[in-house]
Amino acid sequence: MSRLSLELIKPVPVASLTSQIDVHSGRSTCRLTIDLFASDILVARAHALLVRRQDVSLPADVAGWDPAHMTPLPAQCGAPLVIPGMPVRTSFYHSAMDHRLAQGNSNQAGPAAAWFRLTVPLIRGHENTPAMRAAAAADFGSGVSWVISPQQYLFSNADLSVHLHRPAMGEWIGVMAQTQIQSCGVGTTLTRLFDEHGPIGVASQTLVVRERPATPSPAPHKNSS
Repeated sequence: MSRLSLELIKPVPVASLTSQIDVHSGRSTCRLTIDLFASDILVARAHALLVRRQDVSLPADVAGWDPAHMTPLPAQCGAPLVIPGMPVRTSFYHSAMDHRLAQGNSNQAGPAAAWFRLTVPLIRGHENTPAMRAAAAADFGSGVSWVISPQQYLFSNADLSVHLHRPAMGEWIGVMAQTQIQSCGVGTTLTRLFDEHGPIGVASQTLVVRERPATPSPAPHKNSS
């Protein structure tokens, strides 16, 4: 899998879901469109691009803009990632992922980096694939690199696009993210993806930014006479 573009159309319920897949194959590529339904309501749509692998002899001095590695590696990172505003309860973030902060400060706004590892199979009875691990970690980019207070604003991602130039090796996926938000209510998060051997791809998210409704002040208490 070289690309996965996911459009989040409606909130996906914790309920039975059905999918519909259309496949269009070529000599070197295969394109898939996957629609996800909840009670016949379209809640998400994904477009995937699969590229047929072929060994290519490359010169030793091929240039690239990615750093060679994301450091420190997971074994040298002890503190878990704490995303402000994420409730402590049974959830994908708390229950299905092991995470370790690598760069930055999760209590402060700005760019940061963290390692993620799935602790459960995404599909019961099947081993998680490199593409599954990469896509699951890439979705955390906007949470890793938050720039405005989650107590005052909502900034949910309306989509996720992942581009991979090689399969991830090992269980850990590194996420190095940076978020930009504008006053028009739209933001973007750009994420570099790594495994412990080096870069594996990039991801992007479109953020829908809204101010949280003001909490009404409690009515003053009146003493009964």
